Amino acid sequence: MFDAILVGANYSLVSWGTKTVPSPLGSVGEVSETVDPTIENVTDTLDQVDNALRRLRDGKYRQCSTCGSALSLESLEENPLRSNCEEHTP
Repeated sequence: MFDAILVGANYSLVSWGTKTVPSPLGSVGEVSETVDPTIENVTDTLDQVDNALRRLRDGKYRQCSTCGSALSLESLEENPLRSNCEEHTP
């Protein structure tokens, strides 16, 4: 099992096996899915974190990257790395 601590912008812990996602409020949210800790998956997750931090820094964290509409707090609590509204989520 692989564990990594993600430090910065009030983010908490990321672990693999049972996926624990970083939370922008400093709490740790657990998602009940098994995650394959391959380099590709880790790299993809880190890219998503970098994107979320960039949007937070630029004041666009709660905006859809595609259409600019506001993302709900509930959807961001569910997935703090979310970058698109429901309509534009693949």
